[in-house]
Amino acid sequence: MIQFLSQNNWLQSRRHEISEGLYKLGIQNTGIDTSNLRTNREILEKDLAERLSVIGLSLNLKRLEIIEKLINIVADTQDERNQKKAAWCLELVLHDFLPSVPNESYPNLVTSLKRCIESLPEKDQKKRALISIGTQEPALACYKGLWNISDFLDFKSFYKAWYS
Repeated sequence: MIQFLSQNNWLQSRRHEISEGLYKLGIQNTGIDTSNLRTNREILEKDLAERLSVIGLSLNLKRLEIIEKLINIVADTQDERNQKKAAWCLELVLHDFLPSVPNESYPNLVTSLKRCIESLPEKDQKKRALISIGTQEPALACYKGLWNISDFLDFKSFYKAWYS
C-alpha cells in the first residue's frame, strides 16, 4: 500500500525518525533542531528553480511536462553543460515529484528514459557509480530515474515498457 504524506506529515515523520535514530545511538536532549528541515527543502526547491530557469524551464509547469522536457534536453542537446544541468534537475524531479505524476504516464517515462540512455555516447552509457542525489552525469540520472519509477510500476508493466 502506498501512503502519500502531506508536507507537514512528512516533516513530522522525518523529525521523528531523526529523534529515534539519535535515541538509539544514546544521544538524548542534544538540542539538535530538526525544525529546519523545511528550510532545507525550500533551499533545494529554490536551487532547482534556478537551475531550471537557466535551461529555460520553470517549476510552474506541470510535473510531467517538466520531466518530459528534461528528458528531451538530456537526450537531444549537444551542449554538454546544459545536458548535465538538465540531468541534475531530472534526477531531482524524478526523485521528489514522481508521486505527483499520473500513474498511467510511468510506462511512457520508462520508454523515454531508455531512449535517452540509448542516445548518449557509448562511453556515457557504461558509467556505473553510486553518487548521491545531485549527480550531473546524464546516464546515471536516467538510471536513477528508472530506479525511482520501478518503485511505482509493477515488473510486468516495467518490462513491457522497456521492450516496447
